[in-house]
Amino acid sequence: ARDGYHGQGNYWEYAAYVGLFPLFLAGAALHHWWRERRRPLEPTDPLRLVPFFTLLALAGLYLALGRRSWLYMALYRHVPPFSAFQAPARLLLLWALGLPILAGIGLQQVTSPAVRERFSRPTWEPWLVILGLGVAMGGLGARFIPHLPSRFGNGTLRLGLGLALVGGLILLRHRARHPRPARRWERMVLALTVVDLFSVAWNYQPTADPALYRRTPATVEAVTKEGADGRLFLVRPRQVYDRYISLSAFDDPPPNALQGLLESLHPNLNAAYGLPGVDNYEPLLVGHYSHLREALTTRPLTETLPLLRRLGVGTLLVPDATGERVQVRRIRAYPRLSLVPTARVVTSEEALLAQVLAGAWDPRREVLLAAPPPPPAPTGVPPVGGEGNAQGGPGSLTMLRDEPDLVTIQAVLTAPAYLVLMDTFYPGWQATVDGRPVPILRANYAFRALALEAGEHQVVFRYTPASFRWGLRISGLALLVLLLLVLPLPRRRAGPVTR
Repeated sequence: ARDGYHGQGNYWEYAAYVGLFPLFLAGAALHHWWRERRRPLEPTDPLRLVPFFTLLALAGLYLALGRRSWLYMALYRHVPPFSAFQAPARLLLLWALGLPILAGIGLQQVTSPAVRERFSRPTWEPWLVILGLGVAMGGLGARFIPHLPSRFGNGTLRLGLGLALVGGLILLRHRARHPRPARRWERMVLALTVVDLFSVAWNYQPTADPALYRRTPATVEAVTKEGADGRLFLVRPRQVYDRYISLSAFDDPPPNALQGLLESLHPNLNAAYGLPGVDNYEPLLVGHYSHLREALTTRPLTETLPLLRRLGVGTLLVPDATGERVQVRRIRAYPRLSLVPTARVVTSEEALLAQVLAGAWDPRREVLLAAPPPPPAPTGVPPVGGEGNAQGGPGSLTMLRDEPDLVTIQAVLTAPAYLVLMDTFYPGWQATVDGRPVPILRANYAFRALALEAGEHQVVFRYTPASFRWGLRISGLALLVLLLLVLPLPRRRAGPVTR
């Protein structure tokens, strides 16, 4: 990957390289299936799998083109589940799954005695060696062409040598007619494939000295010196990102650049040091949170400061004009957990977002709900739009457990109220109050709330998505079917025949 890629940036996560020899073996599987397609195949013949895995691999490759694939765009617009695939290049997983299986079938075919006898004489293999050497010489000659990027010559040279080696190995296969030479040939194929894959992937992703991450950044020490109060927020994160992250080169970044990036605590680096943050660096974000994040990262700090306080931000990381140094600033944060006496429903998404961004409500006295609580409402809970307790905070809250997929809260209320948790509202989270399931309300545009009666309660938020449960059941059923197919069934002994 060093100077070997020609395109728009170094998007290494979109690569699916399986090696030259596996590619030829996959072609061999297709060739043998085509020759035998008219002959009835045995149920256990692996050639029966060739059409399925060929279609799987080609479909994954074509769908990975995204907007350049009319089929993907049609599925994206008209089939609901496909609209969730925001990164179609990851469908290369189907290509990376199907092609190695085809290569395995091809290897089984070319090493079988019947095929070895049928193709005992070389035919096209010498021409492949000659072609590979010619391509390699062209790659060497490209180095002497002025103004031609070296990546073209290096890539062509690599391709030519690979083709020549593949052709040479296939020629050796014709000589390996006995078991011992055949095993040697298989080891050579394995060695060539391993070297091929490692030579491509060895420098494919930038690396850094592990010692760099053992040292605690000065920013972390400054944040924790007086005790981190609330969440972190990096002002102008794009400025810091553009300074330290490059999508135009594969070279390892210099240590001082990585040290500067660590000092900035750019999302999601804060999580590595156990510091909660508001921002998040992810290609796939929750819609409501994404709208808030866009406003926070694009508007001036003077406009977003009230909202940051409402989101529980207690520490601002402010980069200088160059993005090289980060200043730590403390602000007064609202609590992550609160009891709010009244609620107001704003059914319009645009109006709700506008009110949250404008800060036109007091989060200590009123919670903004995207929809009213579903009936039946708990007895004694203040009605939506009611007056409630003008003093606010009718009770106390204690965080008992705070884990990535579990939050447990002890609540003691002197009056009915809404418990507001300023964590992202996301499908899959479920809540119970004293062991009874209760609906989670979307509050303040992108967060969570529950309606509670007066008294003492134990509130549990648990992340248990239905998709995970269904996936577990389907996987268990598939494993059971596989075991039934693989394990031999006990045979009943034949007893004496009586007449």
